[in-house]
Amino acid sequence: MIDQVALGIITSVLSNVIYDLLGKKVGKNEVSRFRKIVEKTLEKYEIKKLDEDVVKELFENLILGNREVVYGIVEREGIPRGFVDEIENGLMLDEKLRSLIVEIRKIRLLEEIRDILVDVKPEKLLEDYSNFLSDRFGYLDLKGFSPRIPKKGIVKIPLDDLFIPLRLRGEDNGRTGFKERRVGFEELLKFDRCVVLGDPGSGKTTLLRRLAYLNRDLALIPIYIRISEYSEKRSKSKDLFGFVKSDSKYGKLFEWALKNGRALVLLDGLDEVIDTSIRMKVADDIRNFVSSFSNNKFIVTSRIVGYEVVRLIGFNHFVVEPFGEEEIGNFAKKWYRAIAEISDKDFWEAEKNAQNLIDAIFRNESIRRLATNPLLLTIIALIHHRGKRLPNRRVELYQVCVETLLESWVLQRLPSEDYLKDKDELIEILSPIAFHIHSTCPSGLIGEDTFTNKMVELMVKRLGYDVKIAKKEVKEFKKYLEEESGLFLEKGRDENLKSLYGFLHLSFQEYLASLEFIRMWKEGELKLENYVFDPRWIEIVRLAVAELGTHGNYGRIEASRFVGDILTVEDEFEDAKRPLILAGYILSDDVRLKPELERKIIDGLFEAYLSAPHFAEDLFYDGFRVTVQRVFEELLNSEKRDIVTKKIKELAFRNVKAIRLLDILGLEALDVLIKLSKSSDLGVLRTLTWTLFLHLLGRGVNYDYIVEFSDVIDNLLLKDDFIVVSYLSELLNIQPKLSEHLKNLNRLLSSENFKKFSLLKHASFTKPEFAKPLDELVRDENPRIR
Repeated sequence: MIDQVALGIITSVLSNVIYDLLGKKVGKNEVSRFRKIVEKTLEKYEIKKLDEDVVKELFENLILGNREVVYGIVEREGIPRGFVDEIENGLMLDEKLRSLIVEIRKIRLLEEIRDILVDVKPEKLLEDYSNFLSDRFGYLDLKGFSPRIPKKGIVKIPLDDLFIPLRLRGEDNGRTGFKERRVGFEELLKFDRCVVLGDPGSGKTTLLRRLAYLNRDLALIPIYIRISEYSEKRSKSKDLFGFVKSDSKYGKLFEWALKNGRALVLLDGLDEVIDTSIRMKVADDIRNFVSSFSNNKFIVTSRIVGYEVVRLIGFNHFVVEPFGEEEIGNFAKKWYRAIAEISDKDFWEAEKNAQNLIDAIFRNESIRRLATNPLLLTIIALIHHRGKRLPNRRVELYQVCVETLLESWVLQRLPSEDYLKDKDELIEILSPIAFHIHSTCPSGLIGEDTFTNKMVELMVKRLGYDVKIAKKEVKEFKKYLEEESGLFLEKGRDENLKSLYGFLHLSFQEYLASLEFIRMWKEGELKLENYVFDPRWIEIVRLAVAELGTHGNYGRIEASRFVGDILTVEDEFEDAKRPLILAGYILSDDVRLKPELERKIIDGLFEAYLSAPHFAEDLFYDGFRVTVQRVFEELLNSEKRDIVTKKIKELAFRNVKAIRLLDILGLEALDVLIKLSKSSDLGVLRTLTWTLFLHLLGRGVNYDYIVEFSDVIDNLLLKDDFIVVSYLSELLNIQPKLSEHLKNLNRLLSSENFKKFSLLKHASFTKPEFAKPLDELVRDENPRIR
């Protein structure tokens, strides 16, 4: 039973601290909610008794935000650290309690930072930083995607009006990649160290911006760091700490926050560091930084491709889940409502437009697949708002969007203008600039002088302009970039106050760079081996092949030739099959290649997967199998779905290793699972049970889904094998309600293998009958068994 005296003291601590510092009484509702948070956490950690003096000291410091003191107390008293972290998270997720706690901590914060600031009023500094967070992170960052409203031009949309919470899938140990848990994005703050992985445009940066914005009340001090920017300035800064505190306005605040465990450090884009060796050094810098200031919270983002080379050990890893039907629908409604809010307030029309957008997305399976990516969904919404046809493929979506974003420049050119008034000419100039930026500028920004010289050089060489005319056109184009928000825009100033330019989003830089990549490949100006093994260029190679494939039968022939060249590139790590894996990803982009080449790629992937040594025999092949499985998952989300599904099902009956791939088919594999569960082959049964266990483990609380597999489990319950019994017993331990749907449960409970497992595992399941076999063994007459 929970110590009610301790609970009373804890709630009185809250009331006393608030009264002493804020001069006001806490409402009954707030006290009740606070009590429930504490009571629930006490129960979870099975803390029955707490010393009254310890309780008072602990919760006083917890409410005041003295993390160092709090962690010292829990270590001294042997209290789990997770106990105080969970209460802290509960307070921060309760709107009313959070506002009270933040108000208290701000008073303490002002007192503590007053001494470290010279010639600055701390109240003004905190107010300025809070406003800075609101201004910088409170609006949709993709300026070119903001819709054009008649008489208002391009408008900014508050992120509050448009943000759709991301769902994250947790990994177990980061090596096998199997699903362990799903969390909402705000729950990331429950963990001290996180890595968020995702595909291009999956919302990683927006997630960090959202977390920074939500902490504008300075409950934690958000410190947002573009990793590519740090890598460029790495030689000037001794380390990450030096880089952070070099901020001319807020450096002292950041330094105080880090040293006092009050910082939320948001490190964005580990994958954006161009050179792999530098990326590895930057990853080491992050490890050292985290180790030096371990009492703070750290969240790092990266694309999935290329991350394994610099994997951060000791971090919780999460993968961004694609949008589902609900998220897509909510985004469409929010998009058109936000437009109505800032234009004509016609919300009825907004609802109608949103439904039209939703219908257009779900009417076409190809568009629906694209819409699961937040960036592509935003592009789809922009194109729909401007009344254009929605394309079916990702590369076509980029094509239409690039043209749409360049329209404003083309439309404002007078009919009398002779130069640079065609969007194709603009694309011809911007493509090599995108390639140059991707090759040489980790931050994605190009300086004003370099940009000007490049533009002039390209207009003269590619378009045949006179130098004088080229310089005039560049001047006009730069003026446009400063005044308008489009595809390529002014993004800041360097130390000499000269403009820095960059693309609206890395994905557009990559799409345009892919056009230059195609030109260079056709003209024999590049060596594929310098690009196809570099994770930073993989997306560009994929887009280049997809772009080639959009040009009818000729495009299919060219795309096939390109992929053929990729497959013949010599790889020093031959067993890694990197050219083949890249070809598989290209196929998943719905690129149409010659039929015989498509078959060669798919068959090659299955052969590579099945010929790898057995699971856990070699760590390399462990990771390799996960990599190939990810390619199959991508193919299942493409036009090749039926081919790959059929192949997996056929192979599962012929090769035990193929059974593991049934995991990615989900319910679609149910017919095969039922047949295999009747097998007498122990190798088949053990692999099947293991695969089923891991698959259902990743379903969390989705009980209805798990019950769909009860017939398979019932068949397996008849197999009295220790390995099979162990996995089934553990599954029932985690999902005890499943036993209500099983006919053969008694066979499991009465088996000798279950008794052995119970003894070894010290199993004591939720239902009393699960504990009986263990109890019998403990009471056995034989003392050695007892």
